[in-house]
Amino acid sequence: MTDTKQQPLILIVDDVSTNVQLLATALSRLYRIKVANNGSSALSIAQNEQPDLILLDIMMPHMDGFEVLRRLKENTLTDNIPVIFVTADNSESDEERGLSLGAVDYITKPFSIPVVKARIRNQIRLKQRTDLLKLEPIDIFQWSDHFNTDIAKIDEQHRRLVQLLNQLACNAAFHCDIQTLNSAFDKLTDYAVYHFQTEETIWHEYLQDDALAMKHKVEHNNFTSTISSLKNEQHPHSLYSRIDKVLLFLVNWLVYHILESDKYMALVVLNMQAGASQEQAEKQAQDKLHDQTKHLISIILSAYRSFAVNTTQLMKEAIERTQAEHRLSISAKKLKLTVQSLETANEDLKKQYTDSIKVFAQVIEMRSGIKSEQSKHIIEKAMLVARDLGMNAEDSKNLMYAGFLMKIGKISFPDSLLEKPFHSVPLADKQRYLKHAVEGEALLNRLPQLKGASVLIRHQYERYDGSGLPDGLAKQNIPLGARILSAVSDYISYLDGSMTGETMSVNAAIGQLIERKGSYYDPNIVEALINVLQESIAEESVAIERPEVKKSWKSGSLRNKQKAKKFAELRQIVEIPWPQLRVGMALDSVYFGDKPYIRNCVVDKKIIGDIFSLSERIGKDPIIKIRLDKETKKG
Repeated sequence: MTDTKQQPLILIVDDVSTNVQLLATALSRLYRIKVANNGSSALSIAQNEQPDLILLDIMMPHMDGFEVLRRLKENTLTDNIPVIFVTADNSESDEERGLSLGAVDYITKPFSIPVVKARIRNQIRLKQRTDLLKLEPIDIFQWSDHFNTDIAKIDEQHRRLVQLLNQLACNAAFHCDIQTLNSAFDKLTDYAVYHFQTEETIWHEYLQDDALAMKHKVEHNNFTSTISSLKNEQHPHSLYSRIDKVLLFLVNWLVYHILESDKYMALVVLNMQAGASQEQAEKQAQDKLHDQTKHLISIILSAYRSFAVNTTQLMKEAIERTQAEHRLSISAKKLKLTVQSLETANEDLKKQYTDSIKVFAQVIEMRSGIKSEQSKHIIEKAMLVARDLGMNAEDSKNLMYAGFLMKIGKISFPDSLLEKPFHSVPLADKQRYLKHAVEGEALLNRLPQLKGASVLIRHQYERYDGSGLPDGLAKQNIPLGARILSAVSDYISYLDGSMTGETMSVNAAIGQLIERKGSYYDPNIVEALINVLQESIAEESVAIERPEVKKSWKSGSLRNKQKAKKFAELRQIVEIPWPQLRVGMALDSVYFGDKPYIRNCVVDKKIIGDIFSLSERIGKDPIIKIRLDKETKKG
């Protein structure tokens, strides 16, 4: 069964229904078909559906094929769609005119169906390859200096092998074309055989037919036979199942063979070149690699396996998203501009873990329930705040990395948890939700380039007054980068609605920060963020107000100034037994033991229910403090 979503889309444009029916019947087994019987309809479908190819009749009433083609080429959304003219007029002048306007081919009626299929197939393949080049996908298997063996010829060939692995993954994800895919398999196999011969010649020179060299040769033979088997495997439903197997096999082989086997053999040879006997050389190699290899393999294998498991699905989703947006080329430019902006922001992004950060950021953005490009907006504002506060280059780099990866711990969350605004997450899930910061730190803290960022990720939910998680740090004990992320990410979440379920204006979101300044957020950072926002919208002549605000826990909306003033008049704080808690009370705080649960909100039924559930679960009564208004005091 073919996955129809992966079939190319062809638009047939002809005012004669018999011609349309003939072409549609002949092509429908290989392609998805859309039909238009006039020029205006063709232009609309082309812009909205973004077909992979258009079969266009020339002789049509009202708007002929030449005019349709001219308008297609004037529209940036349709100018790259290949057009084949289909016409009963075979004059050279018309053919020359059509080709000069941008048609890619010319078919005359009555036409031969096999010839039509062949010409369409050639143009579809050409477009697919062109689109693939434009997308410039990030390498799945990023070269690491840890792969170096210090034998130049072997290292050079290892780099080429990694390039071929990436080409295979790329073709698999974007083509689903058997010929192209098999060609990638063949290139990889041929070069692997050539590389293995090079290695074996070097090993043989020093180790002859030693058992160590023979074992290495067997590993090489197993690789080529496994690749051949995977290439020839037939799957009844989808190529993606086969590609998943291929990528996982390549990940394991690449890491274990190079890091464990090749590096060991190279060290033995280098030690023998330095004058050691084979026995001495082998012992020296074992002593050097024994401790570090296992740890290194664990780190790189974990990252590569994660990349491989997600690669085909992520790229498939990227294609579907592009088709929905109707602009494949714009998405390619958008990705390219994003990469360029990162490289401009900090040259260190070109180092060892750059592509890991990009891939993980894409994984986070593609999960359901996480706002698209939210990390980009957080980073933009956070870096401006950092600059305003005079943060040094190293800390700024860590802040940027943390901004991209601060939600990496959410990868394992189910969609049902991610899709809920934070305020509506059930109490039983809230602690699990907040633990993603600690889990994110655990994923990254063993990677040298990301150790500083992992600390910021861990402390993203700390509160300035010490009531946050996971360590209850307060004030200057919270890393500066974490304090910036806390304020900026909450600000963005208020704006886009992921915090409360409702979007807010800039002034409303700022009001939330000001209300919690000194409790949740560092006052200096709130002021710096407001300064940044004022500068960014200065050209629009929009004034940022500093409202007195209180947030309704249930709706997330801002009260008007009159209600805010009334709320501000609440002064006296008293402790009450928790059964006396009622809807509408002004809640100061709720603690379970010495652990804060909630502060500064208006009580609703949900809050009462959550407090009751938690009390039942942990077997403790809450300590509840409310604020009394003037009328309550009098009574």
